Amino acid sequence: MSRFSISALSETKVNRFVPFNRALTVHIFCGTATVAIVFLATLSFLCFYGTLCIDGEQEYCEKLNSEITWTGYAIACFVLLLGVTSSYRHKIPYEVFYTVHHLAFVLYGITVAHTFDIQQRKQSKQRSQTFSWVSASLLFYLCDQAAMYLSYRYHARLVSSSAIKGCSDSNMVIFKMRRPVLFNFKPGQYALHSHG
Repeated sequence: MSRFSISALSETKVNRFVPFNRALTVHIFCGTATVAIVFLATLSFLCFYGTLCIDGEQEYCEKLNSEITWTGYAIACFVLLLGVTSSYRHKIPYEVFYTVHHLAFVLYGITVAHTFDIQQRKQSKQRSQTFSWVSASLLFYLCDQAAMYLSYRYHARLVSSSAIKGCSDSNMVIFKMRRPVLFNFKPGQYALHSHG
């Protein structure tokens, strides 16, 4: 979620065609689709290669234990972990969800390593553009975070807080803060609690 970019684009004419106020919904949808695709791809791979291995095809038995397959297992595990913690984000401590969600940066590294296996290292020609795509998106996200940190940062005093119990045992906390001078809410902005 590149919040600074979402906030900036929401003030342009592009906002008429792209609903930036629903960016979180799109993010959740893309995440759910990614988890489903990775799960089904991993399951299909294991079924196909596993069946051939059981039938005596030694080549496929070796591929099940190859370097690129092990990084594939790691990708599948990380994606499933992100999916499970996201699904239960209202039932687990927010700090756990937030920390696990940031393991996506580790997933970036594993995804790059996935195609830099022994076959890739032996060939002079690059057979995958994973590194380029991952690096470009990661760089964009880091620039977005830096721009947000440097451009829009307000300090507000907490006036009051109250806890509300909702349906299905859901809990919500309402914070009332003193509005900072010149502050106008934009999509993508959020609040963090700081001590002191």
